[in-house]
Amino acid sequence: MIYEADMEDMFDYVVLITSQRDLRLKRKTSSGVTEEDFCKRELNQIKEEEKKKRADFIFSNDSSIEDLKMKFDLLLLTLGIK
Repeated sequence: MIYEADMEDMFDYVVLITSQRDLRLKRKTSSGVTEEDFCKRELNQIKEEEKKKRADFIFSNDSSIEDLKMKFDLLLLTLGIK
């Protein structure tokens, strides 16, 4: 929601974590969010392609949590934090 709130200038870097829409929908509905609510929320957000253009780093989260953690660790190494 950083872009929607026009707050991106407050951060050194913006990391976008994205996944395929059908997978996002499946994850949200399994946590109790209705498909209707998911669609409403999606309509209130900036389009995915615009987010990709504006982000400093983009990670795909279409795999396991372990895979995402490895990507995060790589980012920390790249930024000299770890």
